[in-house]
Amino acid sequence: MTSNGWREGTVPDTYDYFVSFTSTVPIRVYFFTLGQFVQYTVCNGDLTCVSGYYSSLSAATSQSSVPFKLAEGCADYVAIYVASSNGVMYPNIAVKQNSAGFATGYCAQVGTG
Repeated sequence: MTSNGWREGTVPDTYDYFVSFTSTVPIRVYFFTLGQFVQYTVCNGDLTCVSGYYSSLSAATSQSSVPFKLAEGCADYVAIYVASSNGVMYPNIAVKQNSAGFATGYCAQVGTG
């Protein structure tokens, strides 16, 4: 990965998403809605362009099975992995089916889901 470069992937709905990786440089993880991801990419990774609430994990060179659960009832999330400098990331993402049976996260907000 390059400095301030990112890798993205969709978070499957009705699943818990577990962040696990090791890396040679600190990596920060963001969980954006699809709309926020568009804002982020249009502004070339500038977080000041991203509106609304989003979840994130502090920059680290490793994470081990950190759960993200807002997609249990919402098909609107993307995980973004951002490098602090040039380096290598070794992802080991896992998911576990866990349907909420009701809207969660962004989808639970009035007028969105």
